[in-house]
Amino acid sequence: MGLAKLSLMALMRTSIACSLSALLVACAAEAPPLPPPPAAPAGVPAPPPLASADSPNAAPITRQLTDDTTITTASGATFTAPKGWWVTQSAGSIVLEEPDRKLKATFIETPEADPLKAIDAAWQTTQPGFSLKRLHDPQHVPPIRGWDSVTDVDYETKAEEHRAVFAEARRYGTTTYVSLFDGDDGAFSRRGAQLDTAEWTLFPPGMHEESFVGKTPRPIDDARAKELDAFIEQARAKLDVPGVAVAVVKGGKAVYEKGFGVRALGKKDPVTPNTLFMMGSITKSMTTMMEATLVDAGLFKWDTPVTTLLPGFALGDADITSKLVLWETACACTGMPRRDLEFIFEYGHVSPEQRIASMKTMVPTTGFGETFQYSNLMVAAGGYAAAHAYAPKKPYNDAYGEAMQTKIFGPIGMKSTTFDFAAAQRADHAMPHSQAIDGTVRAFPIRAEDFVTPVRPAGASWSNLKDMERYVMTEMAKGVTPEGTRVVSEANLLERRKPRVRSSDVDSYGLGLSVGTFRDLPMLEHSGGTFGFNTEMFMLPDQGIAIIVLTNAAGVGGALFQAIDRKIVEEIFEGAKPLADLRLQFFLDSRRDDIAKTMDRVTRDPDPAWLAGLGGTYTNADLGKVSVTVGPKGARFDAGEWGSAIGQKRDVDGSFKLVLVDPPQTGFEFIVGGDDPAHRTLTLLDDQVKYVFTRTAGK
Repeated sequence: MGLAKLSLMALMRTSIACSLSALLVACAAEAPPLPPPPAAPAGVPAPPPLASADSPNAAPITRQLTDDTTITTASGATFTAPKGWWVTQSAGSIVLEEPDRKLKATFIETPEADPLKAIDAAWQTTQPGFSLKRLHDPQHVPPIRGWDSVTDVDYETKAEEHRAVFAEARRYGTTTYVSLFDGDDGAFSRRGAQLDTAEWTLFPPGMHEESFVGKTPRPIDDARAKELDAFIEQARAKLDVPGVAVAVVKGGKAVYEKGFGVRALGKKDPVTPNTLFMMGSITKSMTTMMEATLVDAGLFKWDTPVTTLLPGFALGDADITSKLVLWETACACTGMPRRDLEFIFEYGHVSPEQRIASMKTMVPTTGFGETFQYSNLMVAAGGYAAAHAYAPKKPYNDAYGEAMQTKIFGPIGMKSTTFDFAAAQRADHAMPHSQAIDGTVRAFPIRAEDFVTPVRPAGASWSNLKDMERYVMTEMAKGVTPEGTRVVSEANLLERRKPRVRSSDVDSYGLGLSVGTFRDLPMLEHSGGTFGFNTEMFMLPDQGIAIIVLTNAAGVGGALFQAIDRKIVEEIFEGAKPLADLRLQFFLDSRRDDIAKTMDRVTRDPDPAWLAGLGGTYTNADLGKVSVTVGPKGARFDAGEWGSAIGQKRDVDGSFKLVLVDPPQTGFEFIVGGDDPAHRTLTLLDDQVKYVFTRTAGK
């Protein structure tokens, strides 16, 4: 669900069920709020103030906001409600609804200190008779953002409802701030960044976050290095991550650099600073740096239309197609949805040219510049457009690879970084891993990761600590390598760092980079995720500090790099709150709960009578052909490029779904439909799209 679940429960939970939006993901780091909206022009009356929540006799007022608006609650807390949203404020609550009114957030304040009692009472006040069962055990999140405590609860809903319901209780002083969320999955996907902004800009009077302004970073001496060694190895082992490589850059050199664990489960080859990992979406920042060098060279400008660079390029909206310029392909601000499943199911024989041509069916689901919506295909289109201008006679991937090698990897000295899977496999490389349905971490063939090849600019690079250290040094030096060679002009490098759209309360997205502040210090960040790798690149450029974490496990790798990042921060900045161990334990508890809840509903040995009617070949116009084979030892799902054994999952209404139990697509769920076995269907629900596979052969 992307940013929809707003607290650490969502950002940190290592769910066994695969998050469709996790691929090539951009981690939402902590960035500054955007400037306040401009005042009304002279002569234009300002809108009337919202009814005060502490006016018991005031009638509720509902209106649609024409600008981002600061709302004040009864206790004096404030938060930002997004432009275009509906707001209803009364004595007992404040209700936000997204523009299409398919998602509702209700904010209530209470002196009740027990978070679960506060949440239950809030539901009964707003939805009398509310009776949904809890999906997981309540999550008691480690203290964050200045709150005394944070508790999250999510609830069971039927698959066909395409609905998410959850609640949060945050305590500060003598008041509990309860937030209730109920809405369509698609609305959460479209509007999650705006909802996150509303939820996490809420600050009670007197509450403050920790700040590192004015603090001199400490060196990583032998004692601190040993502390990091012990924490990283403990966290890696507890989270079942096979291998991780970690580096800290400070003052233009690596001050900490080490590999832990193994390249592949069952093997003894250790992870080293030279071990190659897939970078996932960290590649996006490299792509936009390449584009910046070509702007320097005069091949095009940031505002050159994409159709000028890539003749024949088209989206499903003719107006947007004609107006789209290069920088907008990387800003996550066009309103285009992800549509990742369409390059996850069909990629074995798909060229980049075909993948980009498939975008002619894509249409926006929010307004341009309205909110953050991450799109791998848009970044791929921009990277290929720039590369085509650089080498117009070459196929897209050849042109892109040449541009990246000539303009970025070669000049920076990234000698091992490559897009060539065969070359990576000949070198010191890690294998991809992910969790099976029971939480067991497993390796799987590298060929499954080839889904990124037709969208290389969005996330297909392989790199290692040595090369990434040089990359972040060049980024922080505003385009100058460690040896003093300028690779890209400062002006065009910094163009990538301009906030283009707000992606959370404290984060904005630039061009392939998350930009903002971390504890009041300027920050740059991007994470990456593929089927079997999770990676992190974090920079505090004014301090000359960068953290790089590379893992060879999806899901649990993301939890690991968040814990490691925090531990490094605690070692560098004196007075930093000791949260790393608490976060690690939170991840472990969440994972254990997830596995238990999942296995309570899933069987790896489905009822033979249920399986009997599922066999055959199924097709979907967007995702292609899949097959289900049923034999005496169970059933198997085959998408061609990857496959899995089939499990049976019991839904909350007692019906059963087909669920994939093996990596790389563990947790994909299909609703079994059709009036009779001859017209069987399998429906896969993405956040904003419903994909129905219809049986075309077999029985």
